[in-house]
Amino acid sequence: MIRLTPSPPLDAACPHDGSGLHAHGWAIPGMRCLAEASCPECNRRYYVDLPAGNGLLTPMTLDADTGEVFNADTAPWFATWLADSYSQHHLDTLPSIKVEKFRTLQRPLLVNALDRLYGHGLLKLLSLQRDLEQHPDHDIIALVPSYLRWMVPPGVAEIWSVDWPQATGSRWSAKLDHWVHDKLSLFDDAKLSHATPHPAPRDVTIERFTSVAPFPQSNWQHASTKPIITFIWRDDRTWPEPIPAGRRRAKVNTWLNRIGLATTPDPRMTQKQHIEALAAQLTKRFPALDFAIVGPGEPESWNARINDLREPRITPAIERQWCQRYASSHVVIGVHGSNMLLPSAHAGAVIDLMPRTRWQNLGQDLLLRDDDPRRELYRCRAIPASVTVSEIVRITADLLHHTRDHLVQTHRESDLSQDQRPIIRHHQEAAAA
Repeated sequence: MIRLTPSPPLDAACPHDGSGLHAHGWAIPGMRCLAEASCPECNRRYYVDLPAGNGLLTPMTLDADTGEVFNADTAPWFATWLADSYSQHHLDTLPSIKVEKFRTLQRPLLVNALDRLYGHGLLKLLSLQRDLEQHPDHDIIALVPSYLRWMVPPGVAEIWSVDWPQATGSRWSAKLDHWVHDKLSLFDDAKLSHATPHPAPRDVTIERFTSVAPFPQSNWQHASTKPIITFIWRDDRTWPEPIPAGRRRAKVNTWLNRIGLATTPDPRMTQKQHIEALAAQLTKRFPALDFAIVGPGEPESWNARINDLREPRITPAIERQWCQRYASSHVVIGVHGSNMLLPSAHAGAVIDLMPRTRWQNLGQDLLLRDDDPRRELYRCRAIPASVTVSEIVRITADLLHHTRDHLVQTHRESDLSQDQRPIIRHHQEAAAA
């Protein structure tokens, strides 16, 4: 926890002269949680990221007079969001805020899940479970974008839902900051959660947030007879990964597309063809296959036997229905991104298609839930997004045929005492030989 009142602790130096900065207040103008600080030597004023959310990993320092951001090289995107939002803070309007009260606040602990990216906000919200469990003597306030309200678990004291579109989630709202100050200034010991951007699997019980229990391991016995597969659709990041064109070629293609003379195929149409081929080939192997598509978009007709569950407008009811679909799926397949968080948390197994530029983010879109690393490595497969349909068919078929035996073997070994495990491994190796 981070103390907010009267001022937060701060360990940061002035970017100009290296003097230790003095914190004299705090600001929460949106997704950022900041200390208001000044340099005792040069009297410059700064905003410094508190260790909350991504500020835990890559804290930035912003000059309040010039808008310059320091430490930007550690995470340029995070620095750009801060600089851009601060440069437009004069355009501020107070967003619509809905307050829900469940009990009287006495020792408030604020969890800020506002963010520009859906996945970042969701992960910060999931970190709330740890606060509930580790700080039962505090009254937790969930500050969330309205589209995440449906996942706030029972047990919080208040919910503050901010009606901001996701695309403007990094905005700087001084009026929101003043509103939060008015609420928390009533308390002498108001605190802020670290809201870790990557909560540990042991700290997240997904059904507490979605009210949907994950895939039962006993369902693997039906995997080869009545398999359920779900493809997670998105328009902006497709499978197969488009081959990058040079800058000049890209401009030519853009111009030709505008006048109806496209020379490159529409990635969404190519993705549709791949999904149809995937469903058709899997159906040949598994005649009772239940194959569906989930994600934002208009449902359409398909050549293969596919249940199109896409929706153009996503509501909490739709998201919960999708979670139920994930939880019934033996395997979910999709391109890396925040769209894979809830599917991976609920489904039996995951095939995560990795674009060539996303390998540094490996695993950040997966919510693991097993305490045995071997089972999670088996359950969650990261595959290059350039993979062919036939290779995905092979990997999926292997999961459907062999996951049940793998789980049985690893569970059996984990149940043995330490001195028994070498014995069973010896017998397994002898049988294999």
